[in-house]
Amino acid sequence: MRAAGVAGLESLPFYGKGIATDPSLGLIDNPIADLPHWNNYGFVTPAFKSLVKDALISAKQAEMSMDFALGCQAGHGVPSEPGTAGLALELFIGNATIFAGGDGYVSVTLAQQSETYIKNGLTFMLSQEPFGTANLTSVIAYELLNDLMINTGMGYSIPTGVLNESSLIDPALATVD
Repeated sequence: MRAAGVAGLESLPFYGKGIATDPSLGLIDNPIADLPHWNNYGFVTPAFKSLVKDALISAKQAEMSMDFALGCQAGHGVPSEPGTAGLALELFIGNATIFAGGDGYVSVTLAQQSETYIKNGLTFMLSQEPFGTANLTSVIAYELLNDLMINTGMGYSIPTGVLNESSLIDPALATVD
């Protein structure tokens, strides 16, 4: 990574603390198979400590900075100097649909965490830090070929979109007529 120009990395702890395995709360245990199991890799477990130690050793050997976030959403990007924008911005993803032939003037709403994910324990422990008014700073557009809901077989569905990758529009690189 260092050879590619990356100066640092950030570790965001996995904060389950057992809550996702508590049946009395109606939470599904590990609803997404690819997620590490809370009881094995949750904050301060032996496996968690081992991963952090190995990451610190690897970062030191590669002469890279490592930012270790102490809160579940304390991280705000790769390591940066205190007082710079890297520590003061919260990134939100929103989306809007612009239909062919439309004028392009649409309201972009901030993404909201799905109520289903919250009920299943896949959520932050605390609410997001209020950084003030959201400002639109970047737009990337793709053509959406399919808009599907994939049933997980665990009582909820995941929205899934299929994009035409060759349709990328990045205003920083080109203008659209």
